[in-house]
Parts: sequence; C-alpha cells; structure tokens
Amino acid sequence: MSDGLVVGFVHVYIGLQVVSDSEVTIGELVVDKTYRARGIGRLLLHRAEEWARKKECSALRVNSNVVRNEAKVFYERLGFQHLKTQRVFYKSWSRRRPGCPSTPRPGM
Repeated sequence: MSDGLVVGFVHVYIGLQVVSDSEVTIGELVVDKTYRARGIGRLLLHRAEEWARKKECSALRVNSNVVRNEAKVFYERLGFQHLKTQRVFYKSWSRRRPGCPSTPRPGM
C-alpha cells in the first residue's frame, strides 16, 4: 500500500498432488503499471514463498502466457525455472467467458 492505496496483490493456493509433494501455485500476481519496477512484485513473491514454506509445501509454481516476456524475465530473475510449454483446452456449455462468474440473463 502507498498512502492507503492498494497497488498490488498476490493470490496463492495449495495444490494437493497425488503422486508428489504439495505445491503452492500463484494464481495471480498483479502490480499496478504505474508502480512496477519498484520491488513490489518481488516483495509479494517473497511473501508468497514465506507462506508456502510455513505450510510445508515443496515448491512455488506459476503459469505465465508465452507472450508475457516481461513476466518471464521477472520470474527467471527471481530463481524460477521454465519447466514446460503447454496448451490449454477449454470446453464451454454456457455463454459466459472462461473465469467469469455467471451473470443472470433476462428471462432466466
């Protein structure tokens, strides 16, 4: 926070694995564009790692779109290693966009 203003956040969760140790996944790491390159992302990532260690998880994982070159450099600079590039498949049976909550439609 800067003068009471939220300029970034990190969302993490524990991914329970069947065949390996539990890992913490970074669901979102966001810093307002006007506040980037000030160490805020690094601090948020550090806090996420502290939390993961306290929960006795073995690793911290993050997915990033291949077009996000700045994110790639950021994570690699902080010790993350590229594991794989993958495809994401999606199948929808409703009109809502992926990741968006369902909104009531007129007449429903």
